[in-house]
Amino acid sequence: MMLDNGFQKLLKQNYSNSQVEEIKYVIKASFNDFSKFFLLSLPFASLGIFKEYFYATVVISILRSFTGGFHLNTYFSCLAFSLVNFSVILFAWTFLIDYSTLILLTGLPFATVLIYLSPMLTVEKKAAFNYERYNKSVLLFIVVGLIGMHAIFSDPIFMIGTLSIILLSIQHVILKGVQHNEQIRKEVR
Repeated sequence: MMLDNGFQKLLKQNYSNSQVEEIKYVIKASFNDFSKFFLLSLPFASLGIFKEYFYATVVISILRSFTGGFHLNTYFSCLAFSLVNFSVILFAWTFLIDYSTLILLTGLPFATVLIYLSPMLTVEKKAAFNYERYNKSVLLFIVVGLIGMHAIFSDPIFMIGTLSIILLSIQHVILKGVQHNEQIRKEVR
């Protein structure tokens, strides 16, 4: 998505180049996220689990802003991956709802892994953002809050937060392995 040239000139007059890049990234990411949210709302609403999808979206958005993660190259591959990602969380929630305590206990070691491996930043994010935003203390507070809500409140929807933590930590382990493998391959060359 290209920003209008006049808007870009206005930005460059009032902001540094790195701030302009951050603004452009946020606008692009916000547009993509909003459109993905709308498109993915349709199948989950038709299945009667829109409220759960909305909660999962909020949880994943908050977690990803502190944990980072991987990004796919095209909008449609990202849309497809997001559909699979939310489907895994929501269908796991549907089938595992009677095993809330087990999911809670399983979520604790996964939460530790997620905090340890975060942030996982793409090259684009490394160039555009300040690392101070990725404060592990804030991430710890968020993760403890999500798992705490699952432990304290009887509403089964809070299990979605723990399932999101589990899935994100698995993705981080895979991404860390891929990055490690790529680094080894570069060193061998």
